[in-house]
Amino acid sequence: MATKKIIVVVSVAVVALYFLPVSVPITKGLVGLGQPFGGRVIVKYRCPCSFNSQIFIGPPRGGAFTSDSGTIVYRERNLNIPAWTLGLADAYVPCLQYSGTACVPMGPGGPRIRMVGTSKF
Repeated sequence: MATKKIIVVVSVAVVALYFLPVSVPITKGLVGLGQPFGGRVIVKYRCPCSFNSQIFIGPPRGGAFTSDSGTIVYRERNLNIPAWTLGLADAYVPCLQYSGTACVPMGPGGPRIRMVGTSKF
């Protein structure tokens, strides 16, 4: 008797979940992996107070990103201008510089690059 109730409850749950609308943007399609990006490195500068680098990547899927000691760089290990990149970024990290005795934001900051593959040039 209890087995029949469990089967009915599971069946109803499966049918209900099947008909729920799901909309997943393309950047969220890789759940848990991060935001995909790729393009040519256009600008790169150091962030002395936060010990990372601000990197601006151009099209086709670019933006402002930060790279730190936790970034895994594959293949040519070249995150300098004008290398091509393809990778994943996750949480927002600011780019900070010294201003007197305090640290202040410099530039827009951006998602931290988790892993990236690069070209030679």
